[in-house]
Amino acid sequence: MNQIVIPAQVKHVASVIAAHGGTPHYVGGAVRDTVIGRVPHDYDIASSLSPQTVQSLFANVIPTGAQHGTVTVINDGMSIEVTTFRSEQGHTDCRHPDNVSFIGSIVDDLARRDFTMNAVAIDATSGAIVDPHGGMQDALDCIVRTVGEPRLRFAEDGLRVMRAVRFAAQLGFSIDASTLAAIGPKPLTGVSTERIRDELLKVLSSADPASGIALLCTTGIMKYLIGDSLTLSFVSAAPSLASIDIPMRLAAAACRGNIGSDVGVELKRLLKVDSRDAQLCSNAARAIVMLREDRSLRGVRAALSAFGRDAVVIAALLEHDSITVSASRAEPIITARTLPFNGDDIMHMTGVTGSAVGAIIRKAVSAAIREPFLLADSDRLLALTQT
Repeated sequence: MNQIVIPAQVKHVASVIAAHGGTPHYVGGAVRDTVIGRVPHDYDIASSLSPQTVQSLFANVIPTGAQHGTVTVINDGMSIEVTTFRSEQGHTDCRHPDNVSFIGSIVDDLARRDFTMNAVAIDATSGAIVDPHGGMQDALDCIVRTVGEPRLRFAEDGLRVMRAVRFAAQLGFSIDASTLAAIGPKPLTGVSTERIRDELLKVLSSADPASGIALLCTTGIMKYLIGDSLTLSFVSAAPSLASIDIPMRLAAAACRGNIGSDVGVELKRLLKVDSRDAQLCSNAARAIVMLREDRSLRGVRAALSAFGRDAVVIAALLEHDSITVSASRAEPIITARTLPFNGDDIMHMTGVTGSAVGAIIRKAVSAAIREPFLLADSDRLLALTQT
């Protein structure tokens, strides 16, 4: 195993807990990432101390889930999640345990965790590795496997089926056969739309979004989430997603193909995506239609003016047109704001008022889209709007 590098802030928290008999262990993603040679970003500690005791030991503590044993210690600007060793019983809401029992054993605590690669602990005092479920070997073998019987583990928190897919896509892992056989839409029935959406976005933001989408499709999850037509769009777009900036991937996946201009509205209804993402999805879908009608530079500028650069870049990439992709990234965005005059100027220079001012602005934008050099010649541009 690679040497785990623990930041000073985390070591300090562990040392205070150890000084009070808390037998602290490093757990979670930091241990897993160290095993597979990734740089850890989040550090979690499990200990035998109660949440209340941990809160009493530090000046800045947020009781993020104290009733379930978890608090967040803020030390020198760094957030460290500290959780009491615990066992869990019942998960009626498919997320939180109905009952939590605080216990004194790290081994018993690891038994409640989702996947074996996340069920490895390192004693913060001695450095001893605690690995009762073979998680280190699974991590080294690049396998996602549940701790214990998969269907029972997914029944505890249905979102774990999405997390399994996300870990596979993020880490380049395969999913153990028995674990994969238990993955499907049924466990998601009681999970909130927002939690599902956030996991889907993490899949799309992974190093290999196409493999994640493929897994969601083969397990029936994608159809459950967004229906047949949008699923086809995600599948069609998947090969192109890795070449698109992460914030744009949802729009790219959703708008591929002839699914209409209301794709953003659909995603907002089905997954509760925010308004900005929904608008980008709709704009990209409309940009695809516009570019199919006209891929000239004028057509690209018209699409940029109507829908913005991100939407047009997405559309061009999904149309597999490298020339249009380059143009969509290089051509100017011409709108009323980029004209060399505004409404007041038009009224002053022409004497027109009311809706006629808007008509002149629209004509000027259209003329500048055809010939961008006109933006440097306000008199000629304005004259063209009078014909």
